[in-house]
Amino acid sequence: HWLLFPHNRYRDESGASRGDGTTGCYWSNNASIFDFSGTPTVTANLRADKDRRNGYMVRCVRNEIPESYMRVGIIISPDYQGTESGKTAYFGIDSNIPYWTATLVTSGTDVGTATTDDFSFESGNDAVHTTHGSNTQNIPIYVKRKESTSSRSFRVRVEGIGLDGQTKSTLLTISQAGYQLRASSELSTLDVLPQEGGTYNLNIKLTPTDVPIPAGNLYVQVVYSGEQISVSDKVETASNTYSYPVSITIPANKNPSLIGITVYIVLERETGVGIAISSLSIDQKGTK
Repeated sequence: HWLLFPHNRYRDESGASRGDGTTGCYWSNNASIFDFSGTPTVTANLRADKDRRNGYMVRCVRNEIPESYMRVGIIISPDYQGTESGKTAYFGIDSNIPYWTATLVTSGTDVGTATTDDFSFESGNDAVHTTHGSNTQNIPIYVKRKESTSSRSFRVRVEGIGLDGQTKSTLLTISQAGYQLRASSELSTLDVLPQEGGTYNLNIKLTPTDVPIPAGNLYVQVVYSGEQISVSDKVETASNTYSYPVSITIPANKNPSLIGITVYIVLERETGVGIAISSLSIDQKGTK
């Protein structure tokens, strides 16, 4: 039960006033103690014939105990950079349980996919896998950087005993997203391409710029109505280079009406597999 203590000071066995104002016994300045009884009916009175050392501590017990609940609140997950660069990550617990424990799952069927030493409830080099909270609260988490295009997950179990004596628990997942390689070029600044087409000297910029660029080749592909109508020469990538010059020739539009073309920037890995890291839809004028 949740016991509500009287907000008054108390006296020790010598009669001296003690306490911090949050707990206490019902002592009196004109009687030894405040006596009370709960059976068969509630009675209370001042007693001057008892020694101070026989005093009781009075606790007010709630007549109604709320049903315990525990729910997962908002989760702010880290990206591939983790929290080492100062970014914030946390999860929220919505509960009326006055004390609960959050523990990183490190084994069993509920464990996440990530290395557990990359997760901590405290900042610093040590991996702390257990923390505590009360009622509704946000818990900060600290996750190391992970340079990968794949995501990974950590799982945390939160458990506590409510005022009604019931144990409540919940299992939550914190996902760390991998980075996504993206490309952009000057074509994105153009509204409509001319009917006659033309050659465009592009400066392809890759992001993010804090990860190594995979070995392979970059090229630009132009597609209309599902068919390739132009492709650029391939440019070899370098690990720490994030800008590449590429020229692409877009043919004339022989149709009388406006057409929509799609320009892809493709990264071809050393295995020969090409992945589009940019897709731009743009219109081209017709002959009329």
